[in-house]
Parts: sequence; structure tokens; C-alpha cells
Amino acid sequence: MENVGKEFEAFGFRVLEADSDNMGSLLCALEEFTRCPQNSKPTAIICNSSKGLGGFAGLTNKHKASIDGAAMETEQQMLQRAREQLVHNLNRFDAKVITALAKGIGYDITCYNGTVTECIRLEPKVPMQKAAVRNKALQYDASALPSLDRSKEYGAGEITAKTMSVFAQDSRLYTIDADLSNASGLYDGTRVTNRGHAINAGIAECNMMCMAEALASEGGNVWVSTFAPFFDWQAFRRIAVSYQERMETIAQADGWLNEGHNLDITFIATAANLDTAVNGATHMANDDSCFFSQLAHVKLIDISCPQQLLSVLKWIAAGNKGLVYLRVMRNPSRVLYSPDFQFEYGKGYYLKNPADSRAVIVSSGHGILEALEAADLLEKEGIPVKVLDMPSFDSEILDELLQQGTPILFAEQNNGALFNQFSRHLLQHHISCDTGKIHQLSTLTADHQLQFIQSGTYSQLAHAFGLDAGNIADTIKANLK
Repeated sequence: MENVGKEFEAFGFRVLEADSDNMGSLLCALEEFTRCPQNSKPTAIICNSSKGLGGFAGLTNKHKASIDGAAMETEQQMLQRAREQLVHNLNRFDAKVITALAKGIGYDITCYNGTVTECIRLEPKVPMQKAAVRNKALQYDASALPSLDRSKEYGAGEITAKTMSVFAQDSRLYTIDADLSNASGLYDGTRVTNRGHAINAGIAECNMMCMAEALASEGGNVWVSTFAPFFDWQAFRRIAVSYQERMETIAQADGWLNEGHNLDITFIATAANLDTAVNGATHMANDDSCFFSQLAHVKLIDISCPQQLLSVLKWIAAGNKGLVYLRVMRNPSRVLYSPDFQFEYGKGYYLKNPADSRAVIVSSGHGILEALEAADLLEKEGIPVKVLDMPSFDSEILDELLQQGTPILFAEQNNGALFNQFSRHLLQHHISCDTGKIHQLSTLTADHQLQFIQSGTYSQLAHAFGLDAGNIADTIKANLK
């Protein structure tokens, strides 16, 4: 870039320049920085440098460089001569004075007959201890959380907004939206209690996610939100890598991090399933569940009801839940769970569980509403079926169904995330089963090819993909014959 200094000055920076191939020039720039007047301006030091200064200059002016043995030897000889000259220069001063000064700044001087012959920097011993354990549980007035009426419908944004206004009583809570705050409820809820911790990053999802990581690394319980397809994959992956590195360091006996020092970030994905309707392929997510289930250390949860959402929010607020990808319905929906429901990650829940059931429908998110309606239709025809809500994958409950020989239909408003996890579970644990009793409906094409969701009303889309209650019921009947 040309005129980098002017670019920084245009944004209100105080600009200093240094020849970064010269240590003295760098030290002078840093010294000048310490003398800068405290006028709230940030400072940029432009370091003018030559990549690979020295014998390597002609070899390292590229992204990746391979240096042969001859070039390495030449460079080492040049550096050794330069070092010998620096040591020789010390003899312009009294050896005793140099020796005394050297000890004060961490160097060891060797002299012979009053002449300095060697100068070695001593490795400082830095005392290190594990960081103090962090209590990550948010402190708030639980009695102020919303109480839901089972006769009413609630939108996810409404529940989230009311809950965040309570959670924000704890200053460790931060919420960041990427332009779509009206969909998540994060901003509207947090600003009621702690305006400074309610942030809108604008149409900048990558920035939003990186801001979240920074706040989480300092001990914050951070919530971010945008439409499900808009989360930046590269940023998400890099955050997950950071999570793993912290996790490994915490586990080490001599590591510098301790419990409570990993990242707590919740990614609220709106426009999940078929709810967004007319926004179509660009804004509506049917591929995100499969996509992010392949990302290490991410807990994926698909919400089916407002009460379940409230319980999940409280579960996250307890702290140390890590990276949570939370898919929520945008449109209002009815309450399916009782007020005392307590969410557990990795557990499924029966919403219909007749003793004489002939099949089970497994779903999550909005798909559960269609599954329940399909179960009602089948019940009228004398075909009792179970409905299993699986907000997060539960292998144990599925193993029980396999042992019972129960026909299973996965009906998912995505590319079949639960079915994929189930298939992987069978292969990894060498579980044999009657595959003729396992079926799936999803947003894949009839021949199981990937596709995106077109625009349409919810009912039109559910019917087009065969995920409405009528088609789910027909699929159960067809496979029971």
C-alpha cells in the first residue's frame, strides 16, 4: 500500500514512522510514543522494512521460501561476523563498566585480559501460575424471567428479548447483532438493562463474530445473532480452533489457563427451517445444521417451542457451555413443554408416547409441530405413534428404539442433520439394524440430492418438500404396510 500513514491520519490516528530494519529507529519511535500527549488519539507506527533483510533478502520475498544449505551457511556467517563486530564495539568502553551495566539489563559479559570477548543474553525466568478459576454462571433475578401461558403463542425474539433484559443484570453479558436485531431480540432486551453491552455490528457478520471472541476471551458470556446462512464459516472455524487450544491448555497440569477460561459464545441462528418463507434460498437455512455439525466443539440445538427456548437460555447462562449454535423459529409458536422443563444437551424428549405405538417420528424445530399434527391424524385412523423431539442428538434413546424394533421416521426441515448423525452413529459403533424400518423426509430432493429452498409461504414449502403433517402421516402408513 502507498501512503499508509496518510490513510491512518485520515481516520484520526497520530502517525509515527520507523526504519524497522534498524533497532535504534524502532526504539526511538516507541520512545516518542510514550511521550505522546494523552489526547485520546490512537497511534500507528509505520514500520518501513525489507523482507528478509540480509543474506536472505533475495530468497524470502515470497509467500513461501525454501532456503538451501549454501544460502543458510552464507547467512549464518554474515550474522556471526555482524555479532562479532557488535561485541568488539563494546571495547570502546571500560570492561568493568560494561560488565556492571550488562547484568542490570540481563546480559552476561565475558572478558579476557580486560577485553570483552563475549556478550550473551540471559533467558529471563518468568514466574508463571495458572489463571484463577472463573465462575462463569450469570447472576440474575430468576423470578424476573418470563412466565409463559400454554394457551398463547410466542415468538423466539420475544422470549429472547425478555430474557436478555434479565440476564443483562450481570455485566459479563454482551449481545451483538449483525443488522438483524429485530429478528433475534438480543439488542432490544439487553439495552433495557445495560445499554453499553448491547451492540449492533451492522452488516458485518465476520466482525460481529470476532468481536464476540474478544469479549468471551475476557470472561464475557456473549450472544450473537444473524440469519442462519449469514454466519461466516472462516470466522466460526477460527473461533473453534481457539476454543480447542484453550481447552487443551486448561487440561494441562502446567498450563496457564484454568477452568472458566474458555469461550462462551452463543450463535443464535434465525431463519432456520422453513419459517422465513418468502426470503427463499439466499436467507433461509436448510443446510446449516449439517454444515456446522461438522465443526469441532460446536453444540448444535434446534428449538421447537418457546418454553424449551427459555430453558435452553437458562442452561447457557449457567456458564461454561462453550460454542452453542442455537437454531430458533422466527414466527410465533405454541408452548409444548411444561414450566418445570429443564433442558439437557444430548437428550431427546417424547411429546407423544403411547404404550402401543407402531412407529416413532423424530424431528426438531418447527418440524415437531408437523410431527404432532401427523400423529393426531394417524391416531384418528387407529395408528398410535410416538413423537420424539430431538433438539440435540440423543444416541441412547435411538438405540433403545432399535432394540425394540420400532419403525423410525426422521422428518426434518433441513438436509437431515439428525438422520446423518444417526447413520454415523450406527457405523461408528457397528450397530446392525433393519434398515427397512428406518426412513427419512428432509429438504433433499426425491433422489437425495442437495438443494436450496425456494420462496413461498410456509404451508407451500412444507407441502413442496413433503414435510407437512399430511405427507408425514402418509409416509408412516406406507411403510407400515
